[in-house]
Amino acid sequence: MTHRSIRLALCVLGLAALGREAGAQTRALDPDPSLGVAGATTPTTTAVAPHDGHHAPAALPVPPELEIQVLDPNVDPLGNPAVLTRTDPTGRVVVDIPPVVLVHRYYYSGDRSFQGPLLPGGPTILVANHPKTGERTYLQVTMLPGAPRVTYSANAIVYDFGPQSMTLTFGRCGKPTVTYRQGLTATEKLRAAHDEHRRNFHDLVDRTGLPEARIKVRAVSRNVVETAADRTRSVARAAVTPVIQILRVTPLGSALTSTAEQRAIHERDEGIRQAEARSNALEGDIKTLR
Repeated sequence: MTHRSIRLALCVLGLAALGREAGAQTRALDPDPSLGVAGATTPTTTAVAPHDGHHAPAALPVPPELEIQVLDPNVDPLGNPAVLTRTDPTGRVVVDIPPVVLVHRYYYSGDRSFQGPLLPGGPTILVANHPKTGERTYLQVTMLPGAPRVTYSANAIVYDFGPQSMTLTFGRCGKPTVTYRQGLTATEKLRAAHDEHRRNFHDLVDRTGLPEARIKVRAVSRNVVETAADRTRSVARAAVTPVIQILRVTPLGSALTSTAEQRAIHERDEGIRQAEARSNALEGDIKTLR
């Protein structure tokens, strides 16, 4: 058994011990149904069948900080990948880098994307349940350093570091595969090319002076419309003013026009007359006994 195999076995045993400890803590916190405590409920566990790949289940309401747990080998005080040297039985110096264990607690819990924790990078053991078979898988990879954007899908886990990314792909059976990407994706390249073409087009249009001409034409057109409205108002006022003055100085004008007070008195008298007419009509309709 090699030194790396021994370390992998120790990591597996450590994860099993953590699982047993968490189960013991959960049982200690569970209320006893026989005590009859008001409002206490007994937790239940629901078995989830492996995903068939046709319908994506809804993501569980799991906080992002609980999705991933990073187990540090506690070799470097800053958490960076540490380099250890030892001498084998033949006298050679062997260099070893203790791996970090990255555990996906709830994969696969539905399609979702969240901000992952800060990862030290370097040799890493990824632990996740196979979304098709439900089997727990352990995969040794070389993780990129940084805080990636983690995306869950029905057949892959993507660690997006921006210009670089790593994808862990699960097949229907067999060992998962790891793919590294350097640079932008095809979609991002098409988007960048489209934005560059749009900027070049706007720069070319600006060089022709058409936007400035359009602004000037709009301003001139508005000035013409406003000036025409002002001139029309002046002409109408000049045409109506003599007629009003003639009506005011002639007896015909006093007969055809009235003041606001005269119109108010006329409306009051008309209202009184209509009220008297309605009252007389009601008195005529009332039958009397003779």
